[in-house]
Amino acid sequence: MAADVTIPRLGWSMEEGVFAGWLKEPGATVRPGEPLFMLEGEKATQEIEAVDGGVLHLAPDAPATGQTVPVGQLIARLCAAGETPTWAPSSGPAGGGAAPKPPAAPPRQEQASGSVRSSPRARRAARERGVDVSRVRGSGAGGRIRERDVLAVDPASLGGAAATVGVAVTDDAAVTDDAAVTDDPVRQPITQVRRTIARQMERSRQETVPVTLTAWADATALLAARAAAKAAAGAEAASLNDMLLVVLGRTLLDHPLLAARWEETHLALPGDRVDIGLAVDTPGGLVVPVVRDVAKTSLADVARQTRFLVDLGRAGRLAAADMQGGVFTLTSLGSYGIEFFTPVINHPEAAILGVGAIRVQPVPPPGGQEGFVLQRQLPLSLTFDHRIVDGGPAARFLGDLSARIAALSLGGA
Repeated sequence: MAADVTIPRLGWSMEEGVFAGWLKEPGATVRPGEPLFMLEGEKATQEIEAVDGGVLHLAPDAPATGQTVPVGQLIARLCAAGETPTWAPSSGPAGGGAAPKPPAAPPRQEQASGSVRSSPRARRAARERGVDVSRVRGSGAGGRIRERDVLAVDPASLGGAAATVGVAVTDDAAVTDDAAVTDDPVRQPITQVRRTIARQMERSRQETVPVTLTAWADATALLAARAAAKAAAGAEAASLNDMLLVVLGRTLLDHPLLAARWEETHLALPGDRVDIGLAVDTPGGLVVPVVRDVAKTSLADVARQTRFLVDLGRAGRLAAADMQGGVFTLTSLGSYGIEFFTPVINHPEAAILGVGAIRVQPVPPPGGQEGFVLQRQLPLSLTFDHRIVDGGPAARFLGDLSARIAALSLGGA
């Protein structure tokens, strides 16, 4: 008996996604658990595995790469060998087998020599980075371009890669990347990722009462710890963000209200486990993977977690589960020279901490002496939901956090 292949729900609020390409050709034999197609939804593009096994037959109205599809849409069936699937009238003529492949978009004149074989992930990475895939050397079978090939290329070295637009690019199933075809230089399509970000920002604005407090923290010990880590571990060393995650986690254990989640009928407190989201800027948009149990995990393990999650995020390969369950969020604009700002709460969390660029500031000397000394200071911006936390507890949390950063001790981490 044929098994249906439908569009799954990747997140609790997901109603539709963007089909990102087949990973199996029509007529291929698929085993349960094998990756079958790619789907973008809730800020992540994921490999969707086959639940059942059988020979793959695409529905007559199977989506093309880049097409928006509703959750639950029937896109294929997995049949026993020799079995012919039947389709409802809405899906095309009954008794139809595999759907004909959609015609490729006509290539631009400079690409008249033919199309380029590439994976769905490679095409997505090429769009995000502005890479002309026709000029990328593929490492896959038959010269097929894989995601890693695109990520290894410096777009500037190709001399203006925006020429991807309009090029006929195909994967193993010869599906054209219609989503990349546009001739309008002043109109940019709104991606599924951007729609998800917009919905989350609107919800935060509508359902929270945000207040922002700012403070400076002495960054002397933090910078010393970072320098020591780099000297000892090189590229594998914990970053400033990794260290701040550990300090944040330990501080939140003493201020659990700042790590509460608004659940309408009650506040969910974190208990003894603190999972913190880390905002990551990617070519496809902002993503917030969650670093687990930061208060009780070693600094080295936190660093390994963040490196892994950041790499996945920038490659567009985070799973929905990687971005769920956070109780607090850390975001940084320090690398852009920004000092204080007003970060947006990741609802239903209670608060978010923004970290700015370290500056040399005059501060009073210790011991109440006259004059001032110069000190490297870290700007902190705490935005909290005033429905959950009042100004006093929020100020005490920020003061405690600043003091812990100044007296940084990662012993046991």
